[in-house]
Amino acid sequence: MFKKFIPDAYYKSLFEVDPNAYKAKGYKMAVFDFDNTLASHGSRESSDYANQQIEKWQNSGFIVAIISNAKQDRADDLAKDLPIDIIGNAKKPGITAFEKVQAMYKVSKAEMLYFGDQIFTDVWAANNYGIEVVLLDPLNKEEPFYIQVKRFLEKIVKILTKKNEYFDDIIA
Repeated sequence: MFKKFIPDAYYKSLFEVDPNAYKAKGYKMAVFDFDNTLASHGSRESSDYANQQIEKWQNSGFIVAIISNAKQDRADDLAKDLPIDIIGNAKKPGITAFEKVQAMYKVSKAEMLYFGDQIFTDVWAANNYGIEVVLLDPLNKEEPFYIQVKRFLEKIVKILTKKNEYFDDIIA
C-alpha cells in the first residue's frame, strides 16, 4: 500500500551523499528538488549550499538539473544564479517534468537519480516515473502550515514502512 512512498535511500543531507559511489553504479544524472533540498523553502535565489552541492555532483561527472514545484517565475529567478536547467511548475507527483528533463539530456531512467525532501511529492513522483529516489531531511524547519501537516503524515508513513532510519538500498 505504501510502496510508492518509500525512497530507495534516505540521508540527513547531501553532505553525506557520495556522488562517486553512485557514479560507480552507472548513474549519470542527478536531478534535485529545490525547496528545502538545496535552499530554504520559498527562496528566490540560490544558496552557497546549493552551489556547493551542484558543483560537487558536476565535478563527479554528473549531469545536474532541478525539477521543482515552484512557480515558473521563481524557477526563472533561480536559473539566473545557477548554471543548470531548472524546470518549474513541475506538478509533482506528476511525471511530465521528469519526461522533459530525460528527453533534454537523452539519458535512460536507469541512469537518473532524484533527490528531494518530501515523500508526498518528491518520492512519490520519482517512484511514479520509475527512477531511483533519495529522500533527504529538509534543510529548514520553517515551512508553510500545509507542508507541516504533510511532515506529520510523512512521519507516520516512515514508521509504518520501517524506513524512519537513514539507509541506502542503491549502493548497499
